[in-house]
Amino acid sequence: DVLKAMNVSYYYNSSAFCFTNKALAIYLKTLGKSFTKHIPIEMLHLPKQYLELLFEALIIGDGSRRIRDTVSQNENINYYTTSERLANQVQELILKLGYNSNITVTVPKNPRWNPKFSISRRTSQESHIQPKHIMEVEYDGFIYCVNIEPEHRIVVRRNGKPIICGNCWWMTIVPTNGKEK
Repeated sequence: DVLKAMNVSYYYNSSAFCFTNKALAIYLKTLGKSFTKHIPIEMLHLPKQYLELLFEALIIGDGSRRIRDTVSQNENINYYTTSERLANQVQELILKLGYNSNITVTVPKNPRWNPKFSISRRTSQESHIQPKHIMEVEYDGFIYCVNIEPEHRIVVRRNGKPIICGNCWWMTIVPTNGKEK
């Protein structure tokens, strides 16, 4: 249906759709090959319904699904790539879909081979700082907070695990024209 909508001539050889289209080939070439593959930035800004379709297509291509718990039907979903940029973008995509994820890097013993990135979607839909990680620190002077509009939060990653964090919380109890802001 997509090829028809694009007005591309094609045939199906029982395992793949075959077609030639110079404009499409030129565009796809910009998305890199194996170690440099990436998702076009504009695609990561699509509405959630399209991001879900993109994620499903990625999993069908280079991913795996396995039912972890037959009672709750929780499933392990993993995506594999040799492109670090694509691994980071898939993790961003998973976060935008409301899940958390891990990136595990497997470095091959053969130095001629590239590392393999495995991105695991975690079933936990939480990605916030746990109370055990919050602490009070005495200070003297100004404190500056990183706030990115419109959500007023940032995502950082440590050891392949992302978390939504900051050193302060956006609170509406502080007057917007007060010196505390």
